[in-house]
Amino acid sequence: MSTPVTVRVPTGGTEVVAPGELAPDDAAAFEQGKSVRSLVIIRFVAGLVGVLLPLALIGVDYVFLGQSCVRVRGSLSAYYHSGARDIFVIGLGIVGFLLAAYKITRATPGNVFSLVAGLAIIGVATLPTARPGPVPPGECGSGVGEAALTPLQQRFGEDVVAGWHNGCAAAAFLAFTAICLYTAYRDWRYPMLRPAEVRARPQWRRLEGIFAAIDNRIGWKFHLGCGALIIVAILFFAFTAIAGIDELPGGFGPTWVVEVAGVMIFSASWFAKGLDDYFWRREPLSPCVTRAVDEAVVAAAAEPVRA
Repeated sequence: MSTPVTVRVPTGGTEVVAPGELAPDDAAAFEQGKSVRSLVIIRFVAGLVGVLLPLALIGVDYVFLGQSCVRVRGSLSAYYHSGARDIFVIGLGIVGFLLAAYKITRATPGNVFSLVAGLAIIGVATLPTARPGPVPPGECGSGVGEAALTPLQQRFGEDVVAGWHNGCAAAAFLAFTAICLYTAYRDWRYPMLRPAEVRARPQWRRLEGIFAAIDNRIGWKFHLGCGALIIVAILFFAFTAIAGIDELPGGFGPTWVVEVAGVMIFSASWFAKGLDDYFWRREPLSPCVTRAVDEAVVAAAAEPVRA
C-alpha cells in the first residue's frame, strides 16, 4: 500500500475559503440558479441559430450576388462556395460546439448522441462539399465565376473531401433522429407534470399555465413526432436520389429542402426541450426552488389533467 502524502501549500497570509465553500458570487449564482439558466439559454441559442441559419444564408448571398435577385442554392452546404461562406461556417460551428459541449459530463445515451451530432456538424462546416456547377445563362447568379478549390480540396481532392462532408452530414441527421427519439423515451419513461405555479413571477403565470397545459397533453409525443419527421425527410432524400430528381416544384433542390426541414425539425425539438427545462423545472434550477417544485408536482399529480 502506498503511504498518503500531505502537501502543504503556503498561502502567504492570504485569506482563503474553506474546502467546499464557494466564492460569494458563485454561491449566489448557484443558489439563484443563474448558472443552470445560462446552460439552458445555450440550448435556446443553438435552436435559434439552427432555425435562422437558412434565412441568413439566403439573405447574405443575395447581398453579395448584387443582381437584385434571390437564388436559393441546391443545398445549405453549397453556401460554403458563396459570399455567405462565413455565415455558414460560423453558424454551423456555433451549433456544433454547443451540441458537443452541452452536458458533456453526463454519461447518458442522449449526451453521446449530442456529442456525435456536434462533431458531425463541425465536420460539415469545415469539410466543404463539391463546388456547384455553372449557373445557366439568364438565371440568377449566372454572372458569378466558379469558386476556387480550398487548400483542403487541393490536398486530398475535391471528391474525397466531398465524401467526408456527406458522411458527416449523414451522421448528423442520424444523431438528430436519435436525440429526438431518446428525448421522447426519457419523457415517456419518467413522466412529470409541468406545474406553472412554481414560477415566482405572477405576470408570467397565465401564459405559463397555457403552455403547461399544452405541454402536459403533448409531452413526449412531440419529440417522437420530430424524430419520425426527420426519418421521413431522410427517406424522401433517398427516394429523390434513386429516382434522379434534381429539382422540386418551385425550383428548390431536394437536398436543400431535406436539410432545411431536418435542421428546423430538430431545432424545434431542442428548443421545446429547453422550454421544458426552463419554465417547468424538469430539472430544478437551484436548491432554493427544489422544495417548491416537489410540492407543486405532488399537488398537480394528485389531480387529473383537465381537458
